[in-house]
Amino acid sequence: MARDYIARDPKTGRPIHQKRVSKQVDIRSMLPDSGTWQRIPLQEIIPLASGNITMVEIPRYQGGGLARRIDGILALNRVLPSQINSAHEALCNALDDDDADIRIAALQSLPSFAIKKHENLFLYLSDRLQENDNEVRREARLALRKSAPVFPSGCEEILRRELRDSRKQHRDDAFVTLKETAANWVETGCLHLDELIREEDVDLRRRAAKILRTITVKGGATG
Repeated sequence: MARDYIARDPKTGRPIHQKRVSKQVDIRSMLPDSGTWQRIPLQEIIPLASGNITMVEIPRYQGGGLARRIDGILALNRVLPSQINSAHEALCNALDDDDADIRIAALQSLPSFAIKKHENLFLYLSDRLQENDNEVRREARLALRKSAPVFPSGCEEILRRELRDSRKQHRDDAFVTLKETAANWVETGCLHLDELIREEDVDLRRRAAKILRTITVKGGATG
């Protein structure tokens, strides 16, 4: 996204005044659901997530139970700073694993881990959005929804493609993602909307106009 891009109302051409965002992204919303992954000893996370060990017994004073590879993948956001590169490698491998359940766990881990190191993660996310497994694609759409409001540039091309996807669920979820992203990054929202209202597809234009009304009401067009 160009640095000198000015958010404008695509209909009037007037700049949209961006007020201070009152609703910040809650980083906690990017975390996987609560579970065993939160209790895995730090030194065991990467070996477990990488599949080098099959399970870890959680100490009784921490709640007990057994953690398996999926739990280790979900816990990758907890690693120490010195382990981030190794954790990143483990996550990338999991995102490309042959087992769909492993890929799903990796997608659940992606948004929160991307805050630590996002290099190449969105390339894997893009691939997962295009694969045949319905459950993997569903989780990938959720990962995009969590990530785009925090990483608008990294997700820009993925979102652009998803908005134009002919599959209804993909398009529905993409427009929800766009609306939430635009609430935090008006320039990003207007960049997409400026393109969408010029599309030949009537559905795209109608959906874009609906979001545009929300942006102009909240931000206000000036000039």
